[in-house]
Amino acid sequence: MQIARDNGTSKFAEAIYKYGANMYHEAYLSWKSIVWLQNILEKKKIPFMFTLADNSLFYDYHSHLKDVDTLLNALYSEIDFTKWHSFGERMMGFNQWATFNEYEYATTHPLDKAHKDAVKLMLPTFEKIRGEYK
Repeated sequence: MQIARDNGTSKFAEAIYKYGANMYHEAYLSWKSIVWLQNILEKKKIPFMFTLADNSLFYDYHSHLKDVDTLLNALYSEIDFTKWHSFGERMMGFNQWATFNEYEYATTHPLDKAHKDAVKLMLPTFEKIRGEYK
């Protein structure tokens, strides 16, 4: 860290994150990729379902990222959330759900029991989506 301060890369990195690669830019790129992939899968009539590890892709703590500006709002409106499974309110992701329900973790990821129980929760959503393609 001190080397980065001494050679000036620390300020450069801060500027890049502040103006070019901040969480809003990351959300924009992710949402753009989601819409792109969603459109390809729908065009090819391939059943799909999205889910999350956590909801930071859509929320900055309690604020929804779609409300940041009209560009993010427009992109967000293109995402078909009928093809998503979330674990509770505010698009809770798998890791958040596993933590909330006190599942056993390895170092940073829930173990098999959480995965098995998550599949049981997600299966009805996937079966509904898959039925749309028959």
